[in-house]
Amino acid sequence: MPLLRDLPVEVSVLASIAFFVALGFGIVIPSIPIFADSFGVSALAASAVVSA
Repeated sequence: MPLLRDLPVEVSVLASIAFFVALGFGIVIPSIPIFADSFGVSALAASAVVSA
């Protein structure tokens, strides 16, 4: 793809970092209610803490 070759290296590095951060959130966020439930915390309380 010619568009990707025209980007500076710095932009490619930052885009890669942003992708992996988003991937990490995508993996961790859905498991928070399950993890919170093991401590007896409601999903609503866990969601409020995450969104704060």
